[in-house]
Amino acid sequence: MRFSFIHAFRAMILLLFVLLVGDLYYSGELFMLINPDYQNLNGLAVFILIILFLVQLQRVWFQSEVCGHACEHDHAHDQGTFNIKTCLAYLIIVFPIFTGFILPFTTLDASTAANRGVMLSLTSHALSAQNAEPFYYPNATMDDNHQYDTPEDINLYSNMVTKDEYENALAQLVEQDPIIMTDQDYSIYYEAINKDMENFSGKKITLNGFVYKNPSLDYNQVVIGRFLITHCIADASYIGFLAELNQAPQWSEDAWVAVTGVIKITEYEGVKLPMIQVEEWEVINEPDQPYLYPMHITIR
Repeated sequence: MRFSFIHAFRAMILLLFVLLVGDLYYSGELFMLINPDYQNLNGLAVFILIILFLVQLQRVWFQSEVCGHACEHDHAHDQGTFNIKTCLAYLIIVFPIFTGFILPFTTLDASTAANRGVMLSLTSHALSAQNAEPFYYPNATMDDNHQYDTPEDINLYSNMVTKDEYENALAQLVEQDPIIMTDQDYSIYYEAINKDMENFSGKKITLNGFVYKNPSLDYNQVVIGRFLITHCIADASYIGFLAELNQAPQWSEDAWVAVTGVIKITEYEGVKLPMIQVEEWEVINEPDQPYLYPMHITIR
């Protein structure tokens, strides 16, 4: 029996990938990297990795007498010396394993938002709203408390709703006073307010997010928002509102705050934006799940 170092090394890499993904899943950190809608696909990927690991494991020890000359040649080729090209390839593969196990897990913050152009994002949403089709709110059946007829707390990790639930959520937006920006509804409410800011001007709104400060803003202005993940963290986009209050300078960047205020319309570099005139606020801890996910409509 002969031992193949290269096959053992490949098997170890596959096993470490399985352990890394498993650790991320059970710690809950996996859903800070991908949209929870892909957890089934992630499970399939882990299953394939396990199969590949078992196949690779069988090749670690081999019987040279049984293999014959051709097999000896293959194994000799497999156990050849590592050249620079091969080492670089394996380093690229091993790098995410190393960073996943060694480096501390961090979330996207104001510095990331700045690199992705917060103010450009806000003005882009506003410009898109000015050119968008008129926003029509569907009729929906409400109870006496103006609550739409869907479960009160739809699981954040399965942000799938029917078309009726989606329309009812928008209908509730019109009736709400103040508007409550929940994790589930945040993205669709944000889009609706940007599309029809005149209609929402003067309404109260409650939301939470982290503080971003931009030198181009007035001393009493900040941006409060969150990252929206469509597929994975690589495509995370920042959505938020310009906020104004006298105590804004005392807020530290990246601080998480819960605010209640009135929606106003302001201008930034000639573009109209919805702005929150903050009336009440408090500093809060970063939520266990700081990211938002878009609401998806199921077809039944």
